[in-house]
Amino acid sequence: MRRARDTALPAIVASRATAWAKVRQIDVELTKAGLMGEGQLLREHEEALKFASTMLKNELDPSEAAQVDSLVQGVTKASAELWQMRMSGRGRDARVPRAQWTALSQDEHSTPNGGSEAPLQQQAPRNPFTDDTEDEISEIGGNGKLTVTNVQRQLSILADNTRLRRLALNLESDQRFADMRRLQELRDPSVDHSWIRRLDFCDGPVLNEDDYALSLQLRLGANVVSDSYECPECGSLSDPKLSHSTCCAKAERTKGHYAVVRAMFDRCSQVDTSAVLEQRGLVEAEPGARPGDIFTTAAVPNRDAAVDVTIVSQEAAAAGQDCVATAHSKKFSRYRTAVQEWGETGIRLQPMVWSCEGRSHPDVSRVMTFCSAALARRSGCSAKLLLKRWRADIGVALAARRSRMARRCLPLATARSNYVLYGELGDGAGGQQAAEGGVGSYLQGTDEDDEGPPAPEASTQQARIASAGPVVALIAASGPYIAAASTDIRLG
Repeated sequence: MRRARDTALPAIVASRATAWAKVRQIDVELTKAGLMGEGQLLREHEEALKFASTMLKNELDPSEAAQVDSLVQGVTKASAELWQMRMSGRGRDARVPRAQWTALSQDEHSTPNGGSEAPLQQQAPRNPFTDDTEDEISEIGGNGKLTVTNVQRQLSILADNTRLRRLALNLESDQRFADMRRLQELRDPSVDHSWIRRLDFCDGPVLNEDDYALSLQLRLGANVVSDSYECPECGSLSDPKLSHSTCCAKAERTKGHYAVVRAMFDRCSQVDTSAVLEQRGLVEAEPGARPGDIFTTAAVPNRDAAVDVTIVSQEAAAAGQDCVATAHSKKFSRYRTAVQEWGETGIRLQPMVWSCEGRSHPDVSRVMTFCSAALARRSGCSAKLLLKRWRADIGVALAARRSRMARRCLPLATARSNYVLYGELGDGAGGQQAAEGGVGSYLQGTDEDDEGPPAPEASTQQARIASAGPVVALIAASGPYIAAASTDIRLG
C-alpha cells in the first residue's frame, strides 16, 4: 500500500515515457501544419521527462537511481516500436522493460534471532516479476505489456526497495530486532498476503472482524497494549507488540496447527482417497509414535509420505539463524529412527514447515505444486488456480492462529472492566469492592459529587419519596451521570 506522494513521480515518469512516440508524431503533424516550430513540442516533452526523472532519482538510493535512466530509455524505445507497428497495422504488443529487484546486503538486514546475535541467512536475489511461478505476490508484476500502469509499477519497485533499505537501517539503529525479524519474514516471496484482501466468504475462509483487526496490528508492528506486562499464560514479561505471544498460548497454538493440517488434508484426500490423519504403527521401534500428521501418496511422487506440519516462531530461543530451516532439520533428528527404518520400505518423512508470519520452507512449495498438479489432472481445473486458492486458505489459517495466540496473551481484564462490559461483580461479598467502585460511581456517586447541600428540588423529591411509602427508583440521580430520577413505581 503506497501513499499518493510516493506514486506521483513514478506515475509522471511512466506517463511521459510511454507517450514519447505519440508526442513525436504529433510534433511532426503540427510542424507540417505550420502551427509549431520543428521539434518544439518534443523538446518540451523531453525536458519535462528529464526533470521528473531527476527528481525521482534524487529520492532513490544509488543502486536504484542507476536503473532509472536505462529503464526510461527502454520504455521510450519500446513505445516507438509499438507505435510504428500500430501505424503499419500490426497488432503485436511490446513488452515493458523490467527493473532489477536488488536484495538487501548482509549488513543491511542483520536481525539477531531468538536472543542470538547471529543474523538471518541472506536471501538469494529474486526478481518476482520474471519468476515463472504465478502466486499471489507476483501479481505486482502485471502482465508484462507496455502500458503506463506497468511502467509505473516497475519504477515503484525501485522506490519500494529504497524505502525497505532505509527502514531496515532505522530499525537496526533503534535496536528493534524483533521488528527486523518480522520484516524479514514478511518480505519473503513464499509469504501469502491474500488474507488482507479476502473479505468475501465465497472466495474461501476469511478472518472474522476481531481476528482481522488484530492481525493487521501484528503485521504492522503496532503497540497493541500501552506497556510491558506479565503474560497471563506463562508469567513471562510480554512486550507491547505481543511478539512474545508467538512462543506462548499453547492451546491456540495447537488449534492453529490443526487448522493448517486440515487445509492440507482437504487437498491431499482429493488426490489420495486412502490418506489418513495421525496414522499410528508406522514405526516398529515406536508403535505409538505418529511421525506425520498426514499419511498419503499425494505429497511425493511415487512414494508414501508422512507429512508433518510444523509452525515455528522466529522469536524462539532455539530458532537459530533461520527458524524454518532449523525446525525442518530438527524433524529428521526427532524421527531418525523412523527415517532409518523407512529407508527400506520407501516411506518418506516430509516436514512441512511455516513460520508464524507465513514464510515456508522450499519443500512446502514443491509438495503443494505436485499435489495441485495431480488434483488438476483429476478434476480438469487449473493447477495454478488450485495452488493459489490453497496458499490463500493456509495464509488465512496462519493469520487466525497468530491473532488468537496474541489475544490469549493479552492482559487479564480487571474486575472494573468486567463490570463495565458484562455487568459482572465477581463472586463473594467483596465483588462490589473488587470492581473498584464501579457500582458506587453509578448508584451512590463519588467523593467529587459531595460538593455542598443538595438543591431544593432534590430535597423536595427526597421528602416526597420518603412520605409516599414503599417505592423503587428505577434510576437514581447522582453526580455527573444522570440529571433526573425516573418516575417512581409504587409497591403499595
